[in-house]
Amino acid sequence: MRKFWNRDKEQITKLPEAAEIDFSSGTILEQFEDYLSEHRKVSDIVAFLSAQDGRLLALSKDGGIPEALEDEVIEFSDYFLQEFDDITYSARIRAFGEEPFVLRLADSLAWYRLESEESLLWEQMSDVHKKEASTLRDTLMSVRGDRALDFVTQEDTRTLDIPAVLYPDEIPKMRQLLLYFCAFVIRGRGTVTVEIIGKYKSQVFGIEVSPIGIWMPRSKEAMQASECTTPSGFVLEPEDDIEYIEIERERF
Repeated sequence: MRKFWNRDKEQITKLPEAAEIDFSSGTILEQFEDYLSEHRKVSDIVAFLSAQDGRLLALSKDGGIPEALEDEVIEFSDYFLQEFDDITYSARIRAFGEEPFVLRLADSLAWYRLESEESLLWEQMSDVHKKEASTLRDTLMSVRGDRALDFVTQEDTRTLDIPAVLYPDEIPKMRQLLLYFCAFVIRGRGTVTVEIIGKYKSQVFGIEVSPIGIWMPRSKEAMQASECTTPSGFVLEPEDDIEYIEIERERF
């Protein structure tokens, strides 16, 4: 799942030299894949990001970035964060002092598009279902620890990681994002799987939404069965570092 915010951990040291990129040769992702064929160092990747930053910053000051290029920015960022996030993170922050502009732009664009789409769908929900989404959001926010959440419906799957500690300025955005995801699973009558990540053992619990759009906790037995049973009915043993638990729904 894309990151909808970035944390700056180090101060800028020296801006990297930008790589020479033929911006007319395909999409940003295609340019990156072609670049990697001969430039395979972390410093090379940082130079590529610097080149894209220069290009995008210039366009943003000169009439704006075309929508097609916005799509390329999001596509590249999704791929980059999936494949190269951890291995280049320290180098990126040392070089730029924060995330490079291309990744921050992708974050802003994706958030704007999600917010525009979800706010319209939210307005179309009934008051009962809005309350269900809100109470589910509050319940999931109250869980302590690093959390990995999967929101699943028949149409789509969304994932979200919530760190154990949020900075004060991150909390409103996280609450809004989580509300949108909860509304998504209420509308789709889907399920939520939550993993509370521990140092030696993680805990897993589930939520399911009834056909009338009311959410309820799943029993730990049901969670274990769903996680450890193949489509043909073969039952696996749970992993030693996983504990299936259940939560209670408060009376809202």
